[in-house]
Amino acid sequence: MYPFDIAAVISQPELWEEVQKVVQNLPVRMVFEQVAVDDPVTFLERVERMKPEILLLDPSHLEMNLGELIRQIKATSSAPRVVIVSKQADPESILAAVRAGASEYVYPPLASPLTEALARLSADIETSKSKESKVGGRSIGVLSVKGGCGASTVACLAAAELGERVGQKILLADFDFVCGAVRFMLNIQGRYSVLDAIHNVQRLDASYWKALVCNGLPNLEVICAQLDQPLREMPKVHDIRLVVRFIRSLYSWSVLDLGHGLGVPAVHLLDEIDKLAVVTTMELQALQRARTTLRHLRELGVEEDRLHLVLNRVPRRSDITVDDVEEALGHRVFATIPNDFRALEDAAADGRILERDHPVRVAVGRMVGRIAKLEEPEQRFKKRFSLFG
Repeated sequence: MYPFDIAAVISQPELWEEVQKVVQNLPVRMVFEQVAVDDPVTFLERVERMKPEILLLDPSHLEMNLGELIRQIKATSSAPRVVIVSKQADPESILAAVRAGASEYVYPPLASPLTEALARLSADIETSKSKESKVGGRSIGVLSVKGGCGASTVACLAAAELGERVGQKILLADFDFVCGAVRFMLNIQGRYSVLDAIHNVQRLDASYWKALVCNGLPNLEVICAQLDQPLREMPKVHDIRLVVRFIRSLYSWSVLDLGHGLGVPAVHLLDEIDKLAVVTTMELQALQRARTTLRHLRELGVEEDRLHLVLNRVPRRSDITVDDVEEALGHRVFATIPNDFRALEDAAADGRILERDHPVRVAVGRMVGRIAKLEEPEQRFKKRFSLFG
């Protein structure tokens, strides 16, 4: 079931007790609850502010017309689906509620019918969100198969290249809650992090967001992972997804550093990103992890055209060829990036990224250009390695 925000207006204690038993076992967040709609104006302001996606409504003590109340509820910005929760099981009451605009009507015992109704509405919300995401900005996730493969470097360089080439503000977001290397690599001094956005998701708007992000490079804004503090509790998946959707509403392109491995948040953001760059090196352990990661991603439903395998730190001469890697992993190599570990270390120590004409950055630029279907820029350096064509 797709996670969603829910609110409840239940006047009768017996109904409220049953509702609680159902929702406590579902992936929902109760954003507010109250026993009655005493003041419609105040109530609607609360709906507007808290933005529930589903509202459970007991009509037994309403002082205003049910149809008019549902109409005003749906006129708020979140336009929540309304589920009538009532002790009345007669056809006349059900028909009246449906005509008034209710999405579902349930009555005791609630365990099965309420669960099924919420599952249907959850699927409807997920479909709607998926359609909305297609018309928003596009996002590229960068995932390392294991620690130390250089995914954060690839993410930083890819974001820098996108910012230069699309000519619009784009975002680099560090969702690596364990390492959070973007702050160090780009020498970002801001004290706010992506966790601040996640923990304050109900406050997110353009003004609040502007206070969280930092300017990294031309046309590039950055929001880092948390600063020097342990993550005592993993953020809620639903809140992470909401932040990514908010990002897509603001930026034409975003690059998300997802850290390494298919944990939180990577596995839960697969449906929220357009393209996924899976970064590995040619070390045996990394290639073994790459094979497992690619298999798991396919099992999780990531389509081949969204999944791009990137070989990082490829040595100039190697006994292992790209063909060997493709045969071993059963997946086409999308891009290769040459190895210049010393230059990368020096750049990171100085809080900068590689120069535009450095072979590593050129290779990443070529990679992100193919992913984003951008025109190739003018040749920036003389081709040196046939492996990286």
